[in-house]
Amino acid sequence: LEPTNPELRLRLGSAKYGEGKKSEAKEQFNVALRLKVNYLDAYIALAQYYDGEGDFDRSLIELEKGLGYGGRQDPNYLFQIGRVHFNRNKGNDWDIARASFALALSINPNHTNSLFSAGVLADRQGRRDEAVSYFEAVVKLDPNNPNIETVLKRLRQLKAVQDNQ
Repeated sequence: LEPTNPELRLRLGSAKYGEGKKSEAKEQFNVALRLKVNYLDAYIALAQYYDGEGDFDRSLIELEKGLGYGGRQDPNYLFQIGRVHFNRNKGNDWDIARASFALALSINPNHTNSLFSAGVLADRQGRRDEAVSYFEAVVKLDPNNPNIETVLKRLRQLKAVQDNQ
């Protein structure tokens, strides 16, 4: 009924992806972008499509296209860029991921995905105090999440061992 509505194309693409019809999903994401070139959610969906294919380079290419359409001011968009760099983990990707999460948090200090991911990254890089701070912030925003408490307990134990050495 509304063939020029990019949101409907995005949703149709998501449904197709959920059905395992990946090439049809990709086409719908591209249609959404042809209908609305500045549609950040469609860039994210297309990037996630390429993630699923294991093509992180192409995922980043798609996300970079959206930066000029407001992606630099959107914490979720910046989180997505950081997430892909974190997952690709080539060269200075983790530095870029860290900067992306930090920029997202400068826009929205309560962006839980960025807080959580920054905590995971800090933990992987051995920055325990920083990781604990990020996960404590997540607990304040999501106090009923038992997984975060488990992560925090492990980090605090590692930090205690590190401090005693």
